[in-house]
Amino acid sequence: MTSGIQQTFIRQRAQSFSLCSGSSGNAYYISSGSTSVLIDAGLNCKKLTEALLAREVDPASLSAVFITHEHRDHVAALDVLARKYHLPVYMNEATWQAYARSIAQPERLDWHEIPSDSDLLIGDLKVSSFRTPHDAAESVGYKVETGSSVVSVFTDLGQLNQQLLDTVSGSDLIYVEANYDPTMLQNGPYPWALKQRIAGPRGHLANETAAQAIIDLITRGTKQFVLAHLSRENNLPELAELTVSQNLYQAGMVRDRDYQLMVAPRYVPGNPIIWSR
Repeated sequence: MTSGIQQTFIRQRAQSFSLCSGSSGNAYYISSGSTSVLIDAGLNCKKLTEALLAREVDPASLSAVFITHEHRDHVAALDVLARKYHLPVYMNEATWQAYARSIAQPERLDWHEIPSDSDLLIGDLKVSSFRTPHDAAESVGYKVETGSSVVSVFTDLGQLNQQLLDTVSGSDLIYVEANYDPTMLQNGPYPWALKQRIAGPRGHLANETAAQAIIDLITRGTKQFVLAHLSRENNLPELAELTVSQNLYQAGMVRDRDYQLMVAPRYVPGNPIIWSR
């Protein structure tokens, strides 16, 4: 007999929402209605479980967890979560080797390789991996096709290039990194070397750079954007949203006509975006 949570899950349509997002932890839920995955597993198992249950999703109903890279804000919950709910874990070989060195018994995890720049079918989801410029072993983003929507996780990017924009173009929803405000970063408490790393070509995207990416992607058909992976020390949700909105307005784009924009909450799940089949 299925639980009430599982019954609710079975009735769900294709949807996506963030579970947590920011320098403290990152995780994104994507579902076709019959197959669901997480992209990354930051924070901790207890908080991710609570976030899923708050959206009436049984963690045991997940089909897999896909990892972008081994930094702690993307994997802190992975070991406990995957073992507790018997979830297969997918990442490339270089990321697995880096992550495996950070946990006590990596052999306990059900790891499967998804090579960078490759596709994989999980149930009725098609998951595509693409390399991203970030200071990790082999950082990637993911594009997930649900049958009624295409969702991309486009974070941890030190810089933009046309190939990356081409890869995620045509997505219905994109989680776009807006990590820092340059003035806040420069005037903030971080050591100079860390500031250089964040603003460097293998670091993170600034708010205005995120806006330029969104402008390009709107012209190619994407309408829904969630600003993600905001720094706790070097950004503010309202500042990121204002900066992006102003840049889009200056480019002649009208909110709620040409695009929809949200900011992913740091510690609680975001509002679900739902598509009809």
